Amino acid sequence: MNPPRDPHDPDPLSRLLQSWRTTPARIGDEAFAAGVWRRLGPRAEARAAFAWLPRLFASPLAACFLVIASALAGGSAALAYNHATKTERMAAAYARTIDPLQMAPAGTRAGH
Repeated sequence: MNPPRDPHDPDPLSRLLQSWRTTPARIGDEAFAAGVWRRLGPRAEARAAFAWLPRLFASPLAACFLVIASALAGGSAALAYNHATKTERMAAAYARTIDPLQMAPAGTRAGH
C-alpha cells in the first residue's frame, strides 16, 4: 500500500505531462484543406442566415405572435375548405334536381 501523499507535492507524471508540448504535423495537401474549407463555407453561411430564428421564438411577444398567426392561418384554411366543399355539395344537389338520370332512384332504369 502506498503511503499518503502530500497534496502540495505534485505527482512526477503530472509535472511531466504539464511540461510536454508538441506541434501537430502539417498535412502536405493544401488543395485538400482548401476544398474542405470551401465545402464548409456554405454550411456556415446557411446557419448564419437563420441564426436569428431561435432568438426570435425565445421572446414571449414572438411566441404570442406565432400562436395568433397559426390560429389565423388554420382558421382561414378551415373556412376555405368549408366553402369549397359547400359549393361542391350545392352543385351536386342542383345537378340532381335538373338531370333526369340522377332523379331516378338508384337501381331502376328508365324504359324497362
